[in-house]
Amino acid sequence: MSKESRPLTLRQKKFGRYYVECGNATQAAIKAGYSPVDAGRHGFRLLRNPGVKRQIGRLMHSEVERQKQQMDLAYQETNYALTRRATDFIDKETGGFVPIHELPERANASIESIEIDDRLDERGNVVGRKTKLKLVSKLGAIKEAFSVRGAYAPTGGNTTINVDNRSVLILPENGRESTAIESH
Repeated sequence: MSKESRPLTLRQKKFGRYYVECGNATQAAIKAGYSPVDAGRHGFRLLRNPGVKRQIGRLMHSEVERQKQQMDLAYQETNYALTRRATDFIDKETGGFVPIHELPERANASIESIEIDDRLDERGNVVGRKTKLKLVSKLGAIKEAFSVRGAYAPTGGNTTINVDNRSVLILPENGRESTAIESH
């Protein structure tokens, strides 16, 4: 059996995996279990092994594909955070919030936090509810989008919008003056 067609040993497979992680043949050889004294020589030799080269190529291709998928997901979530509107979270019939379980998954990804404050009467019955829904900052999403691409954007503060007597929606500022809208 030729050297090219032999299956890789466990250490050779480990070397390939560690090499893709760190990009350093000596360190990968040490992590794979080769002697630190000879790790540089083993790493150099392993990088020339056709079977190890193929394995590294497959692993790198898989890693690139995994990173592309993560980037696509991050882009989709960032895009939604940038294009969503406060009305996406408001029930048009009741004027209150759309129940969280009815929101599309991408909308849930743009929610930073939820606070619920029930008002009780003297008997302990709920007579009112104030719900605060804080969305991720649009400027933060821009910063994230740019940082993923190696750029930078500044972050901003928040704008409070009173949706009805019981609900308060807190939105990030969009770089312009804050606007408060009240409805009774």
